[in-house]
Amino acid sequence: MSRLLVSALVALIVVLGTGGGSASPALAQAAPPTDCGWRPPVDAPVVDPFRPPEGPYGAGNRGIEYGVTDGAPVRAVADGRVGFRGPVAGRLYLVVHHDGDLRSTYGPLASIDVLRGATVAAGAPVATAAVGFHLTARIGERYIDPGPLLDGTCGPPRLVPPTRLIDRPTGIR
Repeated sequence: MSRLLVSALVALIVVLGTGGGSASPALAQAAPPTDCGWRPPVDAPVVDPFRPPEGPYGAGNRGIEYGVTDGAPVRAVADGRVGFRGPVAGRLYLVVHHDGDLRSTYGPLASIDVLRGATVAAGAPVATAAVGFHLTARIGERYIDPGPLLDGTCGPPRLVPPTRLIDRPTGIR
């Protein structure tokens, strides 16, 4: 994904994120990048899809949970660089930074096969999964739905002209 596309996406999200609403801006669903290119991290069914919470501590699912068996191989969803690997609250997690401000987080993990700072290629083995394996995607601190990135449904942006206001009874614009 080009840096220009990522920069434009981040700018759009910042603009849209300031539009109000009841959800916390850090947890609201944002538009995914236009060049999907992500691959599923595991060969397992989704058992709990993305469900954005209404606030920073609200119920929901900030990513996708997969029905894996302990020790299932975990692959990088896209090219990137390992930014974090290690325990969080006693469970292993891995964070990979992608172009722009996009990050993927994998966990809980049974083991991690890459070092912090390592460059990883899309589809490369990076870890083994633990039961309850979860994938999240973030742009900055904003959680986004990783589903469109994985299934290729994010398409190129298209500009839509503003709707013309027409006085229907008289036809006057």
